[in-house]
Amino acid sequence: MGLSIIVATNKDNVIGVKNDLPWELPKDLKYFSKITKGQTVVMGKTTFESIQSRIGKPLPGRKNVILAFEKDYKVEGCEVVNDWESVIDLAKTDDVFIIGGAMVYKTALPYANTLYITEVSAEIKNADCWFPKINYPEWELTQEDPQSKDENNPYDMNFKVYKRKKPIEFLDFEHARTPEQIALMKKIEKDGLCPFCEKYFKKYHPNKILKETSNWMVSENMSPYAGTKLHLIIVYKEHAIMPGEIKPEAYAELSEIFKWAEKKYKLKAGSFFMRFGDTCYTGGSVNHAHIQFLLGSAKSDDANKDKLKVKLGYKKKSI
Repeated sequence: MGLSIIVATNKDNVIGVKNDLPWELPKDLKYFSKITKGQTVVMGKTTFESIQSRIGKPLPGRKNVILAFEKDYKVEGCEVVNDWESVIDLAKTDDVFIIGGAMVYKTALPYANTLYITEVSAEIKNADCWFPKINYPEWELTQEDPQSKDENNPYDMNFKVYKRKKPIEFLDFEHARTPEQIALMKKIEKDGLCPFCEKYFKKYHPNKILKETSNWMVSENMSPYAGTKLHLIIVYKEHAIMPGEIKPEAYAELSEIFKWAEKKYKLKAGSFFMRFGDTCYTGGSVNHAHIQFLLGSAKSDDANKDKLKVKLGYKKKSI
């Protein structure tokens, strides 16, 4: 049981042109059929309608599931779900394959354990749909099968299979600081969702969103560090682990956020840092790039006064 992605794309991550495939490749369609036959396939509404226009029916020999947000959307021969949580639940009992389109791929990528990628050697000039960026260091190439072009397949292609190197872990319980935080994390773990992605941050984080931009959400930290007078958390809306996965324009928005914080809280000092990557190195409890924005107490001669101490990393003891 689990979640896989299957897609055909080129070096530019192109996957579509005007709600259709950018190429005709019978070999790839045969490969797609072989991999997904007898399985559960999940797609967005637009992808289903593209398939419907091509073959006039749902994909045969598979359980067709459509992720659509219209509550009254129904299709004969298909199951319709209205939220991503329902897809996660399906993957607990079925082998689920995500087959498009771009937004569904983007949502699914952080949760997938296997990628079936057909790399197509094609230049597409009028593309309007792209596959999300893959952080390849997280993945291991386990299979590849290069195919040369022929009279029916105008482009060379390579069928590649990638397996995630480490199990998906959105949470690190070792770095939780309060019983309340641990209790909430247990619920999130059971749900199998990333609590810092935009939709779920608002679901699991009870504190008010104080500032929001196109790419970031700002709130007071639920479990502020001891010694803080102010502890904000600035969370990237899309799922990202490493700084290189964050869009350049998002970094520009941080300047707007910092100016807002300076003015709102009349700041004369403070600190901020980003937690990213493997949480066993960072002290983070959520494996999703985010920024901690802190103000500690003023310097004092009182030895008993709370000091602001933050773990930013760990050093292994020599043996």
